[in-house]
Amino acid sequence: MMRMSKIIVVGILLLSLGLHAQIGGDAFLAVVGDKVITLFEVMQNTYMEEQRLHKDYIGEELQKKVGELRRQALNYLIERELCYKEFQALKAQVPSDYLQGRLNDIIEERANGNIVLFEEALHKQNMTLKEFKEQLEKDLAIYMLVSDRKSRGNTISDSQVIAYYEKEKEKMATPSSYHLAVIQLRKAGKYADKLEKTMEEIHGKLQQGIPFDEVAKQYSEGSNAEKGGDMGWMEKPHPTLLETVKKMQPGQISQKPIELGSSLFLVKLIDMKKGGIPSLTPELLEKLRSKLTKAEEDRRYKEFIRELYMKYPVTRMDGTE
Repeated sequence: MMRMSKIIVVGILLLSLGLHAQIGGDAFLAVVGDKVITLFEVMQNTYMEEQRLHKDYIGEELQKKVGELRRQALNYLIERELCYKEFQALKAQVPSDYLQGRLNDIIEERANGNIVLFEEALHKQNMTLKEFKEQLEKDLAIYMLVSDRKSRGNTISDSQVIAYYEKEKEKMATPSSYHLAVIQLRKAGKYADKLEKTMEEIHGKLQQGIPFDEVAKQYSEGSNAEKGGDMGWMEKPHPTLLETVKKMQPGQISQKPIELGSSLFLVKLIDMKKGGIPSLTPELLEKLRSKLTKAEEDRRYKEFIRELYMKYPVTRMDGTE
Protein backbone atom coordinates (compact mmCIF):
# COMPACT_ATOMS: atom_id res chain seq x y z
CA MET A 1 0.00 0.00 0.00
CA MET A 2 2.83 2.39 0.87
CA ARG A 3 4.59 1.53 -2.40
CA MET A 4 1.44 2.39 -4.41
CA SER A 5 1.14 5.73 -2.56
CA LYS A 6 4.74 6.57 -3.48
CA ILE A 7 4.06 5.65 -7.12
CA ILE A 8 1.01 7.92 -7.21
CA VAL A 9 3.01 10.85 -5.82
CA VAL A 10 5.76 10.23 -8.37
CA GLY A 11 3.15 10.08 -11.13
CA ILE A 12 1.72 13.46 -10.15
CA LEU A 13 5.18 15.03 -10.15
CA LEU A 14 6.14 13.53 -13.48
CA LEU A 15 2.97 14.74 -15.14
CA SER A 16 3.51 18.29 -13.93
CA LEU A 17 7.18 18.62 -14.95
CA GLY A 18 8.22 20.25 -18.22
CA LEU A 19 10.20 18.60 -21.03
CA HIS A 20 13.42 20.05 -19.74
CA ALA A 21 13.28 17.75 -16.70
CA GLN A 22 15.54 14.72 -16.78
CA ILE A 23 13.16 11.85 -16.21
CA GLY A 24 12.93 8.20 -17.11
CA GLY A 25 10.85 7.50 -20.19
CA ASP A 26 9.61 4.19 -18.75
CA ALA A 27 7.88 5.73 -15.72
CA PHE A 28 4.30 4.43 -15.76
CA LEU A 29 1.28 6.66 -15.25
CA ALA A 30 -1.67 4.30 -15.71
CA VAL A 31 -2.59 0.66 -16.11
CA VAL A 32 -5.61 -0.43 -18.14
CA GLY A 33 -6.14 -4.15 -17.65
CA ASP A 34 -2.66 -5.48 -18.36
CA LYS A 35 -1.61 -2.54 -20.55
CA VAL A 36 0.82 -0.06 -18.96
CA ILE A 37 0.78 3.55 -20.19
CA THR A 38 4.15 5.23 -19.70
CA LEU A 39 5.28 8.82 -19.44
CA PHE A 40 7.15 8.31 -22.71
CA GLU A 41 3.89 7.51 -24.52
CA VAL A 42 2.22 10.58 -23.03
CA MET A 43 5.11 12.81 -24.08
CA GLN A 44 5.02 11.39 -27.60
CA ASN A 45 1.47 12.76 -27.84
CA THR A 46 2.26 16.15 -26.32
CA TYR A 47 5.71 16.93 -27.68
CA MET A 48 4.75 19.43 -30.40
CA GLU A 49 2.26 21.30 -28.24
CA GLU A 50 4.73 21.41 -25.35
CA GLN A 51 7.25 23.08 -27.65
CA ARG A 52 4.69 25.83 -28.29
CA LEU A 53 3.98 26.18 -24.57
CA HIS A 54 7.67 26.68 -23.86
CA LYS A 55 7.63 29.67 -26.20
CA ASP A 56 4.67 31.33 -24.46
CA TYR A 57 5.05 30.49 -20.75
CA ILE A 58 7.72 30.15 -18.09
CA GLY A 59 8.05 29.01 -14.48
CA GLU A 60 5.04 27.77 -12.53
CA GLU A 61 2.58 28.77 -15.24
CA LEU A 62 4.50 26.67 -17.76
CA GLN A 63 4.49 23.66 -15.43
CA LYS A 64 0.75 24.08 -14.88
CA LYS A 65 0.07 24.22 -18.62
CA VAL A 66 2.31 21.24 -19.36
CA GLY A 67 0.73 19.24 -16.53
CA GLU A 68 -2.77 19.86 -17.84
CA LEU A 69 -1.72 19.00 -21.38
CA ARG A 70 -0.21 15.71 -20.23
CA ARG A 71 -3.27 14.85 -18.16
CA GLN A 72 -5.42 15.33 -21.25
CA ALA A 73 -3.08 13.11 -23.25
CA LEU A 74 -3.18 10.46 -20.52
CA ASN A 75 -6.98 10.55 -20.56
CA TYR A 76 -6.90 10.06 -24.32
CA LEU A 77 -4.52 7.09 -24.12
CA ILE A 78 -6.58 5.46 -21.36
CA GLU A 79 -9.76 5.85 -23.41
CA ARG A 80 -8.05 4.29 -26.43
CA GLU A 81 -7.01 1.26 -24.39
CA LEU A 82 -10.50 0.88 -22.95
CA CYS A 83 -11.98 0.95 -26.44
CA TYR A 84 -9.48 -1.62 -27.68
CA LYS A 85 -10.23 -3.95 -24.78
CA GLU A 86 -13.92 -3.73 -25.66
CA PHE A 87 -13.16 -4.45 -29.32
CA GLN A 88 -11.23 -7.55 -28.26
CA ALA A 89 -13.95 -8.62 -25.82
CA LEU A 90 -16.48 -8.48 -28.65
CA LYS A 91 -14.15 -10.75 -30.65
CA ALA A 92 -14.42 -8.28 -33.49
CA GLN A 93 -11.85 -8.13 -36.25
CA VAL A 94 -10.55 -5.55 -38.67
CA PRO A 95 -11.25 -6.84 -42.19
CA SER A 96 -7.94 -7.87 -43.76
CA ASP A 97 -8.66 -6.07 -47.04
CA TYR A 98 -9.51 -2.87 -45.14
CA LEU A 99 -6.27 -3.12 -43.16
CA GLN A 100 -4.16 -3.83 -46.24
CA GLY A 101 -5.85 -1.07 -48.19
CA ARG A 102 -5.12 1.48 -45.50
CA LEU A 103 -1.52 0.26 -45.23
CA ASN A 104 -1.10 0.65 -49.00
CA ASP A 105 -2.49 4.19 -48.80
CA ILE A 106 0.00 5.11 -46.09
CA ILE A 107 2.93 3.67 -48.03
CA GLU A 108 1.78 5.65 -51.06
CA GLU A 109 1.46 8.86 -49.02
CA ARG A 110 4.77 8.55 -47.19
CA ALA A 111 7.04 6.76 -49.66
CA ASN A 112 5.37 7.12 -53.07
CA GLY A 113 4.33 3.48 -52.86
CA ASN A 114 7.91 2.22 -52.39
CA ILE A 115 7.74 -0.33 -49.58
CA VAL A 116 11.54 -0.56 -49.30
CA LEU A 117 11.82 3.18 -48.63
CA PHE A 118 8.92 2.94 -46.21
CA GLU A 119 10.59 0.15 -44.24
CA GLU A 120 13.82 2.12 -44.16
CA ALA A 121 11.93 5.09 -42.68
CA LEU A 122 10.36 2.80 -40.07
CA HIS A 123 13.78 1.39 -39.21
CA LYS A 124 15.00 4.91 -38.39
CA GLN A 125 12.14 5.08 -35.87
CA ASN A 126 13.15 1.71 -34.40
CA MET A 127 10.01 0.05 -35.78
CA THR A 128 9.49 -2.90 -38.10
CA LEU A 129 6.80 -3.16 -40.76
CA LYS A 130 5.15 -5.91 -38.70
CA GLU A 131 4.99 -3.65 -35.64
CA PHE A 132 3.65 -0.78 -37.72
CA LYS A 133 0.94 -3.01 -39.19
CA GLU A 134 -0.04 -4.23 -35.71
CA GLN A 135 -0.32 -0.63 -34.49
CA LEU A 136 -2.34 0.32 -37.57
CA GLU A 137 -4.68 -2.60 -36.98
CA LYS A 138 -5.22 -1.44 -33.39
CA ASP A 139 -5.89 2.13 -34.54
CA LEU A 140 -8.43 0.94 -37.08
CA ALA A 141 -10.10 -1.32 -34.51
CA ILE A 142 -10.57 1.61 -32.14
CA TYR A 143 -11.79 3.83 -34.95
CA MET A 144 -14.33 1.26 -36.12
CA LEU A 145 -15.72 0.66 -32.64
CA VAL A 146 -15.95 4.35 -31.68
CA SER A 147 -17.48 5.30 -35.04
CA ASP A 148 -20.11 2.61 -34.64
CA ARG A 149 -21.03 3.70 -31.11
CA LYS A 150 -21.20 7.37 -32.09
CA SER A 151 -22.92 7.12 -35.44
CA ARG A 152 -25.23 4.10 -35.48
CA GLY A 153 -28.83 5.37 -35.67
CA ASN A 154 -27.69 8.94 -35.08
CA THR A 155 -30.01 10.66 -37.55
CA ILE A 156 -31.17 14.22 -36.90
CA SER A 157 -34.47 14.89 -38.66
CA ASP A 158 -35.58 18.16 -40.24
CA SER A 159 -38.19 18.58 -37.50
CA GLN A 160 -35.49 18.33 -34.82
CA VAL A 161 -33.40 20.96 -36.59
CA ILE A 162 -36.41 23.28 -36.98
CA ALA A 163 -37.29 22.86 -33.31
CA TYR A 164 -33.72 23.73 -32.33
CA TYR A 165 -33.74 26.76 -34.63
CA GLU A 166 -36.99 28.07 -33.15
CA LYS A 167 -35.62 27.66 -29.64
CA GLU A 168 -32.21 29.21 -30.31
CA LYS A 169 -32.82 31.68 -33.15
CA GLU A 170 -32.70 34.73 -30.87
CA LYS A 171 -29.17 33.73 -29.88
CA MET A 172 -28.24 33.44 -33.55
CA ALA A 173 -29.14 37.06 -34.24
CA THR A 174 -26.26 39.18 -35.49
CA PRO A 175 -25.90 42.96 -35.08
CA SER A 176 -25.82 45.28 -38.05
CA SER A 177 -22.31 46.31 -39.04
CA TYR A 178 -21.11 49.45 -40.78
CA HIS A 179 -18.07 50.14 -42.92
CA LEU A 180 -17.19 53.75 -42.19
CA ALA A 181 -14.68 56.37 -43.20
CA VAL A 182 -14.26 59.68 -41.38
CA ILE A 183 -12.63 63.06 -41.67
CA GLN A 184 -11.71 64.13 -38.15
CA LEU A 185 -10.88 67.70 -37.15
CA ARG A 186 -9.67 68.27 -33.61
CA LYS A 187 -11.08 71.32 -31.84
CA ALA A 188 -7.62 72.10 -30.48
CA GLY A 189 -5.77 70.87 -33.56
CA LYS A 190 -4.11 72.64 -36.47
CA TYR A 191 -7.45 74.03 -37.67
CA ALA A 192 -8.47 75.26 -34.21
CA ASP A 193 -8.77 78.91 -35.24
CA LYS A 194 -10.64 78.15 -38.48
CA LEU A 195 -12.76 75.01 -37.89
CA GLU A 196 -15.86 76.37 -39.59
CA LYS A 197 -13.94 77.63 -42.63
CA THR A 198 -12.06 74.32 -42.96
CA MET A 199 -15.33 72.39 -42.86
CA GLU A 200 -16.63 74.59 -45.66
CA GLU A 201 -13.49 73.85 -47.70
CA ILE A 202 -13.95 70.13 -47.14
CA HIS A 203 -17.62 70.24 -48.17
CA GLY A 204 -16.67 72.26 -51.24
CA LYS A 205 -14.10 69.72 -52.39
CA LEU A 206 -16.49 66.84 -51.81
CA GLN A 207 -19.20 68.63 -53.82
CA GLN A 208 -16.66 69.10 -56.62
CA GLY A 209 -16.43 65.31 -56.80
CA ILE A 210 -13.04 64.89 -55.18
CA PRO A 211 -13.03 61.38 -53.60
CA PHE A 212 -13.66 61.25 -49.85
CA ASP A 213 -10.44 59.32 -49.20
CA GLU A 214 -8.33 61.97 -50.93
CA VAL A 215 -9.93 64.76 -48.91
CA ALA A 216 -9.45 62.73 -45.73
CA LYS A 217 -5.74 62.28 -46.47
CA GLN A 218 -5.40 66.05 -46.92
CA TYR A 219 -7.43 67.29 -43.95
CA SER A 220 -8.16 64.58 -41.40
CA GLU A 221 -6.32 64.62 -38.08
CA GLY A 222 -7.43 61.11 -37.19
CA SER A 223 -5.08 58.15 -36.76
CA ASN A 224 -6.45 56.57 -39.94
CA ALA A 225 -5.98 59.66 -42.16
CA GLU A 226 -3.33 57.94 -44.31
CA LYS A 227 -5.88 55.21 -45.09
CA GLY A 228 -8.33 57.81 -46.40
CA GLY A 229 -10.13 57.87 -43.07
CA ASP A 230 -11.16 54.20 -43.42
CA MET A 231 -12.25 52.85 -40.02
CA GLY A 232 -13.12 49.38 -41.27
CA TRP A 233 -16.21 47.45 -40.22
CA MET A 234 -17.82 48.41 -36.91
CA GLU A 235 -20.68 46.68 -35.10
CA LYS A 236 -20.95 49.20 -32.28
CA PRO A 237 -20.03 52.74 -33.36
CA HIS A 238 -20.43 55.53 -30.81
CA PRO A 239 -24.20 56.00 -30.16
CA THR A 240 -24.15 59.57 -31.54
CA LEU A 241 -22.35 58.36 -34.64
CA LEU A 242 -24.70 55.42 -35.01
CA GLU A 243 -27.75 57.67 -34.82
CA THR A 244 -26.55 59.50 -37.95
CA VAL A 245 -25.26 56.44 -39.81
CA LYS A 246 -28.53 54.50 -39.41
CA LYS A 247 -30.31 57.16 -41.50
CA MET A 248 -27.76 57.00 -44.32
CA GLN A 249 -27.46 54.85 -47.44
CA PRO A 250 -24.16 53.26 -48.57
CA GLY A 251 -22.08 55.86 -50.38
CA GLN A 252 -23.63 58.82 -48.55
CA ILE A 253 -21.67 61.41 -46.53
CA SER A 254 -23.13 63.11 -43.47
CA GLN A 255 -24.39 66.63 -44.29
CA LYS A 256 -23.31 68.14 -41.00
CA PRO A 257 -20.24 67.48 -38.85
CA ILE A 258 -20.85 65.28 -35.82
CA GLU A 259 -19.41 66.55 -32.56
CA LEU A 260 -17.84 63.82 -30.41
CA GLY A 261 -15.75 64.87 -27.45
CA SER A 262 -12.86 67.04 -28.60
CA SER A 263 -13.36 66.49 -32.34
CA LEU A 264 -15.70 67.07 -35.24
CA PHE A 265 -16.37 64.27 -37.73
CA LEU A 266 -17.65 64.01 -41.27
CA VAL A 267 -18.71 60.43 -41.88
CA LYS A 268 -19.05 58.38 -45.04
CA LEU A 269 -21.04 55.15 -44.96
CA ILE A 270 -19.09 52.95 -47.38
CA ASP A 271 -21.26 49.88 -46.89
CA MET A 272 -23.43 48.12 -44.32
CA LYS A 273 -24.57 44.62 -43.42
CA LYS A 274 -28.01 44.36 -41.92
CA GLY A 275 -28.15 42.13 -38.86
CA GLY A 276 -31.03 40.28 -37.27
CA ILE A 277 -32.19 36.68 -36.98
CA PRO A 278 -30.94 34.60 -39.92
CA SER A 279 -33.50 32.84 -42.09
CA LEU A 280 -33.55 29.06 -41.93
CA THR A 281 -32.07 28.55 -45.38
CA PRO A 282 -31.13 25.06 -46.63
CA GLU A 283 -27.50 25.92 -45.90
CA LEU A 284 -28.24 26.95 -42.30
CA LEU A 285 -30.45 23.89 -41.81
CA GLU A 286 -27.57 21.59 -42.79
CA LYS A 287 -25.13 23.55 -40.63
CA LEU A 288 -27.43 23.14 -37.61
CA ARG A 289 -27.95 19.46 -38.43
CA SER A 290 -24.19 18.95 -38.36
CA LYS A 291 -23.98 20.76 -35.04
CA LEU A 292 -26.72 18.62 -33.48
CA THR A 293 -25.19 15.45 -34.92
CA LYS A 294 -21.80 16.33 -33.43
CA ALA A 295 -23.38 17.10 -30.05
CA GLU A 296 -25.11 13.72 -30.03
CA GLU A 297 -21.89 11.97 -31.03
CA ASP A 298 -20.05 13.66 -28.16
CA ARG A 299 -22.79 12.65 -25.70
CA ARG A 300 -22.73 9.04 -26.89
CA TYR A 301 -18.92 8.87 -26.71
CA LYS A 302 -18.82 10.18 -23.13
CA GLU A 303 -21.51 7.71 -22.10
CA PHE A 304 -19.65 4.87 -23.82
CA ILE A 305 -16.39 5.74 -22.05
CA ARG A 306 -18.19 5.90 -18.68
CA GLU A 307 -19.49 2.38 -19.29
CA LEU A 308 -16.01 1.12 -20.17
CA TYR A 309 -14.51 2.64 -17.01
CA MET A 310 -17.05 0.64 -15.02
CA LYS A 311 -16.40 -2.53 -17.02
CA TYR A 312 -12.59 -2.66 -17.07
CA PRO A 313 -10.04 -1.99 -14.30
CA VAL A 314 -8.09 1.26 -14.61
CA THR A 315 -5.34 2.33 -12.20
CA ARG A 316 -4.00 5.87 -12.49
CA MET A 317 -0.83 7.22 -10.89
CA ASP A 318 -1.60 10.93 -11.39
CA GLY A 319 -3.95 11.33 -8.43
CA THR A 320 -7.09 11.35 -10.61
CA GLU A 321 -9.94 9.10 -9.58
